[in-house]
Amino acid sequence: MNRYSYRFAQSFHQRLLSLIAMIICVGFCLHSPSTQAQPLKPISTGLSLKGTLGTSVYLRNDTDFDSSPRFDDLDGQHDGQIATFFNPTLTIKTAHNVTIYYQLELGWNAWGLNNPSQAQQFMSMPGQALQGRHRLAYASWYDRQWSLDFGFQDVRDPSGLFLNHAIGAIQLKKRFSKSSLKFIFAQMPDTTYEGIGFNRDYITDDNLSTDRFVWGADYRLKLQNWRVHFAGYALSDDSQFERSLKLGTLVLGTQYKTKKQRYWLHFLGQGGWQEQGAALNQDVEHRAFAVQGGATLTQGRFKYSLRSFALSGDDDVNGNTVQAAFFGSAKNKSKTRLFTEDESRDRYDNLDERMGSYLGVLAYNPAGIVVSDLSIQYQANTWYHLDMVVGFANTLNPNRALGARYMGTELSLYQRFKLSQAAHVFVTGLVLLPGKAAAVLINDQDRSAQRTLYGINLGLNATF
Repeated sequence: MNRYSYRFAQSFHQRLLSLIAMIICVGFCLHSPSTQAQPLKPISTGLSLKGTLGTSVYLRNDTDFDSSPRFDDLDGQHDGQIATFFNPTLTIKTAHNVTIYYQLELGWNAWGLNNPSQAQQFMSMPGQALQGRHRLAYASWYDRQWSLDFGFQDVRDPSGLFLNHAIGAIQLKKRFSKSSLKFIFAQMPDTTYEGIGFNRDYITDDNLSTDRFVWGADYRLKLQNWRVHFAGYALSDDSQFERSLKLGTLVLGTQYKTKKQRYWLHFLGQGGWQEQGAALNQDVEHRAFAVQGGATLTQGRFKYSLRSFALSGDDDVNGNTVQAAFFGSAKNKSKTRLFTEDESRDRYDNLDERMGSYLGVLAYNPAGIVVSDLSIQYQANTWYHLDMVVGFANTLNPNRALGARYMGTELSLYQRFKLSQAAHVFVTGLVLLPGKAAAVLINDQDRSAQRTLYGINLGLNATF
């Protein structure tokens, strides 16, 4: 056996032992006497279906901050699209302490691209037929003290900055009088080619060796109006051949909440190493951080919020033996719609993702990023809601953005008109005044151009 085969076999055995230990632990916990002595009262059974169907129109004057003629894409200067999405969620409650969850997501389906009227609409024709995917499919067993979720589900750390994904996972939760403890084992998707099988890329081409796994624990304590969060996670990534990554993430957070006020703060630290990840096949040391905080205050018809988060960037040299950029989910609590994901509908074109890179499903930004925003909401009456947001962004290491730190200022005005309890129309006006850092990291041609980006987003959402 050569050294590559030995390493694959060793990695497979480690993963297998970890999974077996997890299953044995689950079985022991759920069959302990204390668990068996807590029968539940008869519970209701049945089906419930809920979800959202939305149609939106996006119009923007450009996709970056450079008005230079695009000789390779003459039609791509501005951005305009009409599209529809539908995400029903089915919940099945049984009489045996088990609930089944299933969510289907149809869309983002663009009116000018997807054609449901084609002659053979059930054929596999990417980019033509309506696009859909199975997003969630998992079962939840529970009693008075324990719960066990397994399948494709939402996995999130207390902050959402590191883990905030829909992935295959097992989550075991123990509830106490004023706290809870949750254990997590999950596998993240990867694109590593793993062999030649009779059913290529599906069944036999999966060996649990060149894969990406994460496991950890999450403890949450409730003290009157306070919440305290402690969590730790370990990531093992062997998807890159001979460049195994081991990464640990610690999360410490707190939250204070009353009827009209809410404050939160999270600190995250990352450390680990990657074999042969630097130039000349040198090992890489990973050390990074993230922080997130905010506050909301409700006074009459007004609601004010202040939010901020920061993700560490790398040092000045790319490819050396130190990686200081934070690896995370690319999700946060910011209310900005251009710097971060648009809450109306995420199209994955937000600037914080476009400025950075991805390691599988984990995003990182070599220049680092800080985004802060102030929001003022006004509920005029039962049918009209207004939300004004001003956001600012900067890099943490300007040397990874040609010496630029200021990324820009974003202004957004969101208006919602309620048609009924289950339908509303919304209109969002957007303006982004770019700084030099945004021009450097986003523009395709002229890295100094700072043309104002503006646009509008309007649509109709129906919920059930």
